Amino acid sequence: MQLPEFKRPAPVTVVLFLFTWLAVGFAFGTLTLLGPVRWVTTAMRDGGASAAAERVAVILIIVTYVSLSCVASVLLVRMTASRGGWRRFAVPVVAWAAAGACLWLWMTPQLVNGLQPVQIDTVARFTFGPYPERDRFEQLSQDGFTAVVSLLHPAVVPFEPTLLARERELAAEFGIEFIHAPMLPWVGDNADTVAQLKDLAGRTSGRYYVHCYLGRDRVGTVRALIERMGETVLADVRAQPPTETDFDRDQFERGPITEIDEAVFVAPYPTDEEMFKFVLGGSFASVVSLLDPDNPDDIQWIEKERQTLADYGVPFSLQPVSWMNYSPAAALAAADHVRSLPRPVLVHAFRSEGATAESFMMAYRSGLPPVSISSFDTEMVRGRPRVVAPNVVVGPRPGGPEFGSFLRARGIRSIVYVGDSAHDDARHDRTVAEQEAGLAFYTIPSDAGRISALVSVDGPWYVYGPGLEQLQSELVARFAGSLGLPQSTVTAVAGR
Repeated sequence: MQLPEFKRPAPVTVVLFLFTWLAVGFAFGTLTLLGPVRWVTTAMRDGGASAAAERVAVILIIVTYVSLSCVASVLLVRMTASRGGWRRFAVPVVAWAAAGACLWLWMTPQLVNGLQPVQIDTVARFTFGPYPERDRFEQLSQDGFTAVVSLLHPAVVPFEPTLLARERELAAEFGIEFIHAPMLPWVGDNADTVAQLKDLAGRTSGRYYVHCYLGRDRVGTVRALIERMGETVLADVRAQPPTETDFDRDQFERGPITEIDEAVFVAPYPTDEEMFKFVLGGSFASVVSLLDPDNPDDIQWIEKERQTLADYGVPFSLQPVSWMNYSPAAALAAADHVRSLPRPVLVHAFRSEGATAESFMMAYRSGLPPVSISSFDTEMVRGRPRVVAPNVVVGPRPGGPEFGSFLRARGIRSIVYVGDSAHDDARHDRTVAEQEAGLAFYTIPSDAGRISALVSVDGPWYVYGPGLEQLQSELVARFAGSLGLPQSTVTAVAGR
C-alpha cells in the first residue's frame, strides 16, 4: 500500500496561517480573559477553592483557548487557500479586524472597567482606583488633587505604554502633577517603586490619586503600604490592632491553611503571587516564619521574605523551629510569641503539612512543649510508639541507643518507667538515659493517677515499662481528653 505523499505547504500559506493565528488568538484571548477566566476564578474564590486549584483551572482554560484558536486558524486558512485574488485574504483581514477591535477595547479602560466591579477608596490624602480617563481628570482637578500616581508598567505591551502617554498628556492639560511609579506584580521586588511610594507617603501635603489598570491587585498592595506608614493615615484607619480579616483562603500552592485561633493562620511559605496578593495586600498585621536560619536550604527564603516585608512595612519575626536539631521549647516559644502579636497573624513553615507546622500547632493549642505525631509514625526495635498527648508518647522499651538516637532526637526530654525501680531493666535504662542520652528518668508504680499528674506539665515524656500495658487505654483517654489533642488523633492512636 502506497502512502499519500506529504505536501509541504507553500510559504505564503504558512505566513497566512501565522498571521491569522496571531489575530484569532488575540481576539479569542481577550474574550477568554474577560469571559470564562473571570467567571471561573470568581466562582472558585466564592466557593473557597485553593490558589493551586484556581491556577490549574486558568491554565486549562488557556490551553483550551490556544488549541481552539490554532484549529480555527487552520480551518480558516484551508477554506480560503484554494481561492484566488482578494478572496484569499478575506478571512485574515476579518480576523485582524476582530483583533483590532479587541485592541481598541484594551485601550479603552472605562469599557473594560464597565465589565468589572470597580471600587474607589480613600485613605487620608490618597485615593485609589482604576485608570483615569478625561472625565476622571476633570473631577480630580475640581476636587483639588495635586498629583496622579500611575502604577502602569511599560513592559505590559501594547496597552500600558500607550495609556501612560495618554495620561501624561491629560495630567499636563489639567495642571496635575504626574508621578510614574511602575509596578509589575510577581516580577522582581519593585524595590525602587516601593521606596518612591514611601517617600511620597512621607510628604506632609497634597492629595494623590493612585491607580493601576483596573484598580485591583497593584492598587490594593500600595494601599496597604500607605496604611502602614503611620502618620499619613487617618486616625481611625489603624487606631487599634486589627482583630478581624477578610482573608478567606483555605489553601496556598504549597499546602493547606489552618485557622488555629481567631485570625491566627498557619500556612506554607507563600509564592510570589500569594505574597503580593494576600500578604502585601494588607490581609495580615503580622507574619511569623518558622524557618531555620541554621539550615542552608532555608536561608535564601528567610532573607527574601525579610527584605520584601521590610520594603512594604509588614511586621515580620523569625521564630525558628528546627528539625535538624528539634527543640520542643522552641515550638512552645514560637506559640507564646504568636499569642502576643496583633492579629490577623500569618504563621508559616515552608510546607504546612510537615512536622514543623504540626508541632507549632500542637504547642499553640496545648500550651505544652510538643512532639510531632508524624515523627513517631515509625517502628522502634521492639515496636511502634504512640503519641497520646502533645507532650506524651507511650511505647515499648527502647533499645539502648534509641534513648538518644530515636527519642531525644524527636524531642523527648524525660522518661517514665512504669514498674519496680529495683528491676534490672529499670536500673540499666536509667544509666543509659541519664548518662548517654541526657534524659531525666523517673520510675513510678502502675498508677495512672500519679503518672498523669507527673506528665501533665513539662516534657515531652516517654512512658514505658511492664506496668504500662494494663493502664494504656486509660492513659490514652485521660491524656488526650485533658490536654486537648484533636479527636481524629485520639481515635488514631487508640486504635493502633
